[in-house]
Amino acid sequence: MFEFNRTKKIKARETCSSAQKNIMFLKTHKTGSSTITNILNRFADRHNLTVALPMDGFYHFLWPLPFQTDFVQNRVPRPNILSNHARFDAKSLAELLPDTTKYISILRHPATQFASLFQFMDLGGLLAANGNRKSISLEYFLDNAFEILSSLNRRYPQILIDNPSLQLLRNPQLFDFGFDQSNEAMTREQLEVISRKFNLILIMEHFDESLILLRRKLCWTLDDVVYFKLNQQLGKNEPTSARVREKILHWIKEDVMLYKYFNASLWDEIKREGESFWNEVAMLRKRNRELSAECLRTGIFIDKPYNSSAAVIYGYSLKPNISTALKLTCERMVRPEMKYLEYFRTVSKRLQPG
Repeated sequence: MFEFNRTKKIKARETCSSAQKNIMFLKTHKTGSSTITNILNRFADRHNLTVALPMDGFYHFLWPLPFQTDFVQNRVPRPNILSNHARFDAKSLAELLPDTTKYISILRHPATQFASLFQFMDLGGLLAANGNRKSISLEYFLDNAFEILSSLNRRYPQILIDNPSLQLLRNPQLFDFGFDQSNEAMTREQLEVISRKFNLILIMEHFDESLILLRRKLCWTLDDVVYFKLNQQLGKNEPTSARVREKILHWIKEDVMLYKYFNASLWDEIKREGESFWNEVAMLRKRNRELSAECLRTGIFIDKPYNSSAAVIYGYSLKPNISTALKLTCERMVRPEMKYLEYFRTVSKRLQPG
């Protein structure tokens, strides 16, 4: 594939004296990003921070359009935290957010991310509906991708406008970062741009390690980054065979470059953290287990990410006799993104003058 010389890219370890409260989280698709959004929502809730709200009726900032400040309902005062789906645009975000804002995001291995995305957003069903055929399987799409997309573009020029989720059929993670299709040389340049703008890119496969690094960069406490997994799809969505996996990696090879670059970057930083870092990782896992035992009923509970979705996800049911001291923490940890948006909208309206 390719290699990067990262020797000159390792920055001095960041230090801070107080908790960082201005954060832009680029929420990528099917990468564990809903869990990160919950962590940020809880932090904002506890510290009475202002969360950027999409316009009424939307749960995202008009994704897949490049972000604009007009997409935010509560621009004054400047929001502290933006964490719902937005397609990255550095200039517009800089206009909206304070200068001290920390920029973070998360990536997932492209093979599993694309397979999960294809199933969760029913991309095969969208392609079939527009092509008047039976639902298209992931493997069939990968074997015939160019022909399928070329035919649809000729017959339905408006297809991407009418079905914006189809924008994610090629290099979906790079697309969320604001870049359109590119070749390998262009992608190298794009990776440099992302590296300069973002303070940290988390990696889903190393979720706990990523969170401890984030905690240290933001000067947060360990309890600020405890979590339950949210919006986790029910059932298996891994590539069904090595052949399908390899076809995915070939189809979205620029996303592979993106992932490899920032996975290496994450481990460059972790290597400089010392033994105490791994003690914190163990402490985080222990605290997550404790909270799970204290908060959650056992069993499998079914939920939906939003009312119009056909996807099915794991839900949670709280124990009936949680201690008063812990009850609010448990409730916040299982509160899904849509419920938190409704809550912040209510708070915002209550604070408006008049």
